[in-house]
Amino acid sequence: MSTFYHTTSCRYFPVDQNSKTAFKFISPRGRLGSEQHAPLQDMNFSYPQIVMQEIPGEITLALSISGCPLKCPGCHSAFTWDGNFGQKLNKSSLIQLLDKYEGLLSCVLFYGGEWEADTLLDLLAIVRERGMLTALFSGLESLPESITSQLDFVKLGPWKRELGGLDSAITNQRLYDLRSGECLNHHFVKKDSSVELTF
Repeated sequence: MSTFYHTTSCRYFPVDQNSKTAFKFISPRGRLGSEQHAPLQDMNFSYPQIVMQEIPGEITLALSISGCPLKCPGCHSAFTWDGNFGQKLNKSSLIQLLDKYEGLLSCVLFYGGEWEADTLLDLLAIVRERGMLTALFSGLESLPESITSQLDFVKLGPWKRELGGLDSAITNQRLYDLRSGECLNHHFVKKDSSVELTF
């Protein structure tokens, strides 16, 4: 059964509606484990940052991946739509970044990259081998289990200016902790919001 995560609510449900389980949790650890990595196809990235707000409770290395095909109107990172923007991200450059911040990070966040799924999966495996958590911010409504099974956190949903981001009570975007299935949007919604969150 292929499980997809959808942004219609803060609940997971499988595409296979005949399933008797609401959500099939699959251990995200060890898919590629200590296997030898095939050569990676390079992706480009820009603006590596250490952030503490993107993933609640984690100190995160965030990488903006170039080449997003969605081109959401109003995107704050439109400069990354060009797949050639930035510098090469491959096994060597990722390991160099992880070495640079060794002992300081608990998570690595990819802002995109799902359009190069095989490369992304190999990069996620490298992060996991270092014992760190993995996160992906995607503008898609759903992702295949081949990707989500390698993630600890995922944000889904395209940017829609009229709905806002995670700090908006009416956003279409959802951030999930895939280890527990919990929707984490409540960590971001402004306390003075006059709109009540309903999930």
